[in-house]
Amino acid sequence: MNTISYTPAILPAENIFHHILVVGSTGSGKTFTVSRIVRGVTEKKLAKTLIIDWHGEYKYLLKPPYRYVVPNEYPVNPLNTNNSGYSETLELLTDVLDLTPPQVYVLEKVLKNKVNRIDLVNLVEILENTVDESNWMRESRLSLLRKLYPLIRPKYRELFTGESERSISDHSEYTTIVDVSTIKDPIVKRIYTATILKKIFMSPFTRRASTKILVVIEEAQNLVSINNPLRMITSVLAEMRKFNIGLILVSQSPHRLVDDVMVNTNTKIIHSVKSFADLDVIERALYMPSEIQKVIPYLEVGEAVLYTRGLKKPVIIKVE
Repeated sequence: MNTISYTPAILPAENIFHHILVVGSTGSGKTFTVSRIVRGVTEKKLAKTLIIDWHGEYKYLLKPPYRYVVPNEYPVNPLNTNNSGYSETLELLTDVLDLTPPQVYVLEKVLKNKVNRIDLVNLVEILENTVDESNWMRESRLSLLRKLYPLIRPKYRELFTGESERSISDHSEYTTIVDVSTIKDPIVKRIYTATILKKIFMSPFTRRASTKILVVIEEAQNLVSINNPLRMITSVLAEMRKFNIGLILVSQSPHRLVDDVMVNTNTKIIHSVKSFADLDVIERALYMPSEIQKVIPYLEVGEAVLYTRGLKKPVIIKVE
């Protein structure tokens, strides 16, 4: 018999834009919890919402109207993330593909000399025809090509060979779901997602004081892992609220997340977590009474520990 007592709680609207972390084991209710937050934001018209849906679940959890997008309908070009030059492109590809310094050098040399806008197919063609100045440059060029080839295979080429003129968040008044579950290759999914996020973060549209955007990132450990985090997310995580962008990061593996996520999310919603590694990270990141800490592994579906600004200590809630 469940003897847990719940505390009535609400999530203040202003707290949403100080970033939210939702964690829990598979099947604990994380996605449903996030869908309830998104529904509240939409119903109250607090912000436009962009959901990066890793598993294709949100179209079943949210009520219409919403805009549902599959990647083939919204091609992106990671080589042209903005109009300020090649530095943003270089940073993005370095992060996503985990490039070595010699590979970065080769890529920068190509990008500096490009005259017209190019896409990944053009980039691969240029690299294939580049004359090597030394053996190490040849090795770096070939290893860079090996990392780029999966992105231009027939199955995924169309994802990166066109580009929408507008940020994806401009197209819908309230909620847009980008279903990246249709991309099976994890590297391709990572670079496609990262390019969309880069366009959101850098778009002048997001800087308007009257426009707020809530971005939901499922399976956040794929983008901000402790071993290979995207610097474009970690470097701006503490600053995005200035541009009226709020993040909801969702993960079943909090111990795999870079420390910045724990530090810079002011609301934490913790569903059932059973891994000792995950429990240790939660204990170190968030002081909580021992009686609450002990029940985390035994929380039922929909039950969670909530801590947010305005609460003196974490409380147990039931998300319905």
